[in-house]
Amino acid sequence: MRPIRHQLLSVLLLVSMLPAFGQVTESQIRQKINLNVPTNGTKQISAVKLREVLGKMTDYAARTDSLALTRASAQAMTTALGLKADTATVGSVARSRVPHATSAALRLGLVGTPEIVILYDKQGYTFRKDVTNAMNDDSAMVIRYGNIRYVRITNHLEAEFWGAIGNGTADDATPLQRALNWAKLYGLPIQLKKATYKITKGLVYVTGTENWTQGLVLNGYGTEMTKIVPVGFTGPALKMDGRGTGAIYHVTGSLISNFSINRSPGDNSIIHGIELNATYHTKVRNVDINELKGDGIRIFANGSGDLATNEFLTLENMYIRYCGGWGMNVRASTAGTVPWAEGVADGVLTIGCVKGMYLEGLQQVHLKYGACVASVDSNMVFSDRAITSGPVNLESYEIGNVYHDIPMLVLGRVINMQISMCRFINNPDESATTAILATHNTNSLLKNVIIEQPWIVQSDSTNPNYRFLRFQSGFVNYQSGLSLLRINVGNLADGKIIDDADYHFLREYTDNEGRSIISPPLVEPLNQLNPTSVTPSGGQRIILLSYDADVASPTTINLPTWTPQSGERITFIARNVGGVGTLNFAGEYWLGGTNSRQLDNLLYSHQTYTFVYHKLAGTWFLEDVLKPTPAIQQLTNPPTITPSVGKNIRAAYDATTSTTIANPAGTPKEGDTFSIGIWNTSGPGVTATFTLGNAYNSPGTIEFPTVQYQGYILKFEYLGGYWWRIK
Repeated sequence: MRPIRHQLLSVLLLVSMLPAFGQVTESQIRQKINLNVPTNGTKQISAVKLREVLGKMTDYAARTDSLALTRASAQAMTTALGLKADTATVGSVARSRVPHATSAALRLGLVGTPEIVILYDKQGYTFRKDVTNAMNDDSAMVIRYGNIRYVRITNHLEAEFWGAIGNGTADDATPLQRALNWAKLYGLPIQLKKATYKITKGLVYVTGTENWTQGLVLNGYGTEMTKIVPVGFTGPALKMDGRGTGAIYHVTGSLISNFSINRSPGDNSIIHGIELNATYHTKVRNVDINELKGDGIRIFANGSGDLATNEFLTLENMYIRYCGGWGMNVRASTAGTVPWAEGVADGVLTIGCVKGMYLEGLQQVHLKYGACVASVDSNMVFSDRAITSGPVNLESYEIGNVYHDIPMLVLGRVINMQISMCRFINNPDESATTAILATHNTNSLLKNVIIEQPWIVQSDSTNPNYRFLRFQSGFVNYQSGLSLLRINVGNLADGKIIDDADYHFLREYTDNEGRSIISPPLVEPLNQLNPTSVTPSGGQRIILLSYDADVASPTTINLPTWTPQSGERITFIARNVGGVGTLNFAGEYWLGGTNSRQLDNLLYSHQTYTFVYHKLAGTWFLEDVLKPTPAIQQLTNPPTITPSVGKNIRAAYDATTSTTIANPAGTPKEGDTFSIGIWNTSGPGVTATFTLGNAYNSPGTIEFPTVQYQGYILKFEYLGGYWWRIK
């Protein structure tokens, strides 16, 4: 090996002799190719370093109009220097090694035709010679030298292979689309970097014209580390359309995970997040979609029959926030087509979008552990345009609303659906709304559903469509087991609970202390505070009154407008929102004395009056046993409570002193019962003490650790000569 000085002079001499170079000075070459490379201890430079120098020269030549290094001149230069592409000299020792070069040097043949080569300008990736490959040179995955292609050896793809920057400013749409195209052809996964990719056009994995296509694996480093920011176009940011021209259309086995799609501040383009059409075994996991002007995720069937269906689709841990359209939009282009069959939405939350979830044509789909809260328009809607058939389960969902005249859940054409462990919550700043509006339903089941409307009073008395909870014809057959549905009267505002003739599927109705009090047919809303008068009409059997008892004028309860039959019942539930008020019942209501009742002055408490009609007497008789009789209503701890057989007693108490529960009055018989409802008005940390008389099986004291406004129930039954506490 000659000294480095002589080698450099040879390089410069050859350069000056090649007319293709044009006029190039030594200083220009030194500046462009950085010849100040370190040498070994013998002042010699290895062939590897010289090949690197030549690679830099040829790269510069390829990029500069004033230099045009030809392949022949480059080969002549290599020969003149006595270099071989597969040999490196370190001192006087030669050994075989993988050549290192640049893509430009490889194209010019400066490294010969090795089996493999490492390219500096391609992130140090290894490229393998492939004489059978006919792909064009894309400067990312394929480098071409003559008729020989060198293909990148990798187990994944990166948009950076095609020049993606990922700084949130440069447009990375083309590099990302090229990565998708390569993934479609060769089945390699795409690994997104910890970066922000701005895109100015939507990304399409398949166009809807390919036949059965292998799936896409697109993975990031998490929703905060990897972000896609679409800007300035209309349509989905990522679209997978598996419709083709053959008998089998679907794109199969995709996994899209661990990144977020975010609106660019100030951009008002109608951009959607992800759109799926005719996919098979697709999973979308750990993807956030934030503040886009369009829909969050779209699951479409833009075709007919099974060829358009998304089958075995799984959505998991998705957070879709503040989008301008639907958070989730599941829709068929034609009625009768199934957009989504056999799948799961697990942990999908649509929060603050203008519209919540539009769902039509689902078959055997399980939606669980999620939330749906719309900000302006429709919330969760199962469409009546296409049949949703089961089993379809809605489980452990929290469904809310901030727009007071829109139902929280609309059930359209639904067959065999189960709604369980769901909670309906209205925005406390808004008026009462419909929790569930059901229209064309068959064999559906509600199970352990919680409906809360805490301390809200209907403010619009003119709109008859306001309902707290409404079921319409055909919602459920009588075998669907709705006995587990519980409606808590203590949390109800004005509103209709049932407005269907098939009322008797509702088996249990409780007050705000958990006591079963009635099996109601219908509830009629009043839509006003402290009404001057109430007249039951149209067959309503349960009347719910919200009243502000500070208003001086009493409420008159008139007789119903229809002709009742013996055994018919009417129940009035009066719920207090402040102060003390009065109800005056008409003469044909018999209350065992005066027909005037002063209402309980405990805030948010309620009182129930159920009347049974006897046709022979022409009178509505008060059925005391079904209501908590306000026999004792002192706000201070009553010193003594004397029960009466068959009566329920309600006692408000201040637990700073003890109370004696005396022996019941009268002569009891086996099986007689009575109950005492105890309502705490003390602050927390005070223990209430109740002493039982000697007629009880276990005389002595009962202590209750108090929570303010907490209620307790004592129930006793007479057996074997003693009163036994059974609750």
